[in-house]
Amino acid sequence: MKLKKIISLILALVMMLSLASCAKTEKDEYLDTDVGQAIQTTGKYLYKKMGAPKYGDETAMISLLRSGYIDYWDTKAEQYRSKLNNFLNKGMGYVAEKGVVYYDKYPDVIFAFTAAGIYADLSSYADLTDVISYDSQLSKGGYLTKIRALTAFCCGDYKIYEGGDVTRDKLADFILSLQQEDGSFSYAGMKETAVKLTSEAVIALSLHERNEERQQAIDSAVEWLSSRVNGDMSLEDLSETIIALNAAGVSARDVNGFDLIGMLFTHSYDDGSYSDDRSRDKGNEQDTALALLALASQRRFDKGFNSLYDMTDSVGQTHNKLSPGWLFFLDYMKIFLVIAICFFVFMLFLSRYRIRKWRKEGRYDEERKIRLDDWEVEERKKQAEAAEKLRKAREGDEEAQRE
Repeated sequence: MKLKKIISLILALVMMLSLASCAKTEKDEYLDTDVGQAIQTTGKYLYKKMGAPKYGDETAMISLLRSGYIDYWDTKAEQYRSKLNNFLNKGMGYVAEKGVVYYDKYPDVIFAFTAAGIYADLSSYADLTDVISYDSQLSKGGYLTKIRALTAFCCGDYKIYEGGDVTRDKLADFILSLQQEDGSFSYAGMKETAVKLTSEAVIALSLHERNEERQQAIDSAVEWLSSRVNGDMSLEDLSETIIALNAAGVSARDVNGFDLIGMLFTHSYDDGSYSDDRSRDKGNEQDTALALLALASQRRFDKGFNSLYDMTDSVGQTHNKLSPGWLFFLDYMKIFLVIAICFFVFMLFLSRYRIRKWRKEGRYDEERKIRLDDWEVEERKKQAEAAEKLRKAREGDEEAQRE
């Protein structure tokens, strides 16, 4: 009986610990690192500052989701999915307002939808991969959009829309055609900085299937990005560089003697916000979202998670899977279940062995299915002896009567 109570207590404690681990969100973890602590303060600022998320909040949503500050079951993630679907409905299935299609925004919306657990090709009102499956439409978004289109297809392992004339290899070849002899990527009349375009190219090529040519291009670009690191980098270039290096498998902690994460922190404020202009009294939402995106990238790199834009661990989660907290719980329960099964099998064999032993010793009560204590064994012996004496006495009386 005592053993049963002990086993029950152990099982109850295991269940309590398992449920506690389920309730523990990702934002409670990794507080022992400066990146984890920064994600807490920055995520808190951005979460409150953003209000009800809508179209235009893609960078903020991606950073909050990929940093682990929120998951795709969070209220803001649900609000974003709902408002974006309404936005697409008003745009007749396009990312558009008042008849103007924002071709350059498709990759960002696909990233945000995927990070929020939605299949971007199976959203309520549109297949978001449709527009970026045609070169004529992609070109309207500019060269950067064509680069980011490859990242968009790879982020959730999406297929090219049926009938589209774009392929992943064609996009990769286009990106490679923009690489210069020094390893950077650029094109005539570009509006982006060379650091941003090169970073985006590295991210896209790193996600796509690599061959010798693409790997050489990535290595050359990483070397160029590393050589461009300096104390006067803009917040955007700094964030993009961190994400690109991580995507290529390089930590941003020591790049030619520079700690890019430390450099990023110099743009921060006590409330967790960031600004590219340190002369201001406080940060702003846009710069904070970029910084959180970089922090999320480094955090995922440090912990060995999928890279920032490899969202195959998130896509479709709201449709057919449990939230991360419960998945975390189930992992623990699987381990516990194996241990429990092994324990009960062991106890079964042990009980059979003990019952056999007790039977030989005359210590097992077949009717009550329990082991007899010493006093019970002694009492049964006395009862058996008394019964035997009584039987012999009766046999003697019966024999005497017959005589």
